[in-house]
Amino acid sequence: MEYSKEIRKGIKKECKAHVKERLGSCIGLMFLYGLPFFLLTIMMYGAIFGRAFAMMATSSSFVSAEQMEMMVAQSLLSSMNSIGLVLVLMVVIAGPLQFGMMKYYIALRRGEQPTVGLLFHPFTSLHSVWTGIKMELCLMLRSLIWMIGPMLIYFLIVTGLSVGMAMGGASAGSMAGTMLALEIVFILAMIPISVKLMTYNAGWIILDEDESYGAWAASRDASHAFSGHYGKLFVFVLSFLPWYLLVFGVVYGCILLGVFGMSMMGVAGSGVAVLVLCCIAAIILDIVVSAFLSAYMNTSFIGLYEYFDEARKPVYQPPVNPVYSAPVQPAEPQQTEDASDEPQSSDDSEEQ
Repeated sequence: MEYSKEIRKGIKKECKAHVKERLGSCIGLMFLYGLPFFLLTIMMYGAIFGRAFAMMATSSSFVSAEQMEMMVAQSLLSSMNSIGLVLVLMVVIAGPLQFGMMKYYIALRRGEQPTVGLLFHPFTSLHSVWTGIKMELCLMLRSLIWMIGPMLIYFLIVTGLSVGMAMGGASAGSMAGTMLALEIVFILAMIPISVKLMTYNAGWIILDEDESYGAWAASRDASHAFSGHYGKLFVFVLSFLPWYLLVFGVVYGCILLGVFGMSMMGVAGSGVAVLVLCCIAAIILDIVVSAFLSAYMNTSFIGLYEYFDEARKPVYQPPVNPVYSAPVQPAEPQQTEDASDEPQSSDDSEEQ
């Protein structure tokens, strides 16, 4: 069956039903996935600014802005090893965690009942951990290959125009307008590249079935399933735009509500309490809605890949065996006897 709007809606409807049934599990999955990165980020900022705060605490005199900048710079230089270690840990755990999350979404898409523990399933095997790391590095490398050219061209054009307009005495307003126009053109040019990069993520589905397939080969072959369907994939992504607007509206609506409440009640304890409660509500709603949207979009993407992958496979047609029939023998001509040739009976001869 040829892909159509009805098929896209059918895939999304089926996946939304699966996600609603396991919404609590999806929220737990999203929380556990982001928790290690949150803790590592706190460690990194602690390594950067912790030394500066310690230097300020031990300093007996007033610290000026220039001295504060110098302390932060010294702290940053002295904590480079810690920052490098944190970044390496992020890369090491990102691949296996992403692999486990995709395993969960694949099982959810196929109507199974996955548990949150599936997120950590790749850590039970060194081979799975290495597969996740290789796939993560493969996707990063493919992104770099596709984006380095347009970004370099954009940088050269912006630099050349900025220098030319500055030497020509152009006004600040015209320069800002030109830069804005170039930014819009760059964003539009990056849309097809982003769609192409999205197709490589389907390689996780192939690796889930066969980890020995290879990260580069899996991402390449998975991308081939979308050949000739990039426009349909772009429309598929755009169909989730209202959900992203909903997340944006919910989060910033709560924050604005807290700011408005604090402005009405003053900066006293009650106003600050309202702002804090609204920020907590924004975080909770962001986790819930983002978990639903992540599961909804990823399972639908998996369903779309499975549809295109199945559609490109040749349909098997069994060979037609001719039915054997014996040759038809021509019928023998029937001999007809004339009445004159028949012998006369004895009664007839006596009458004569």
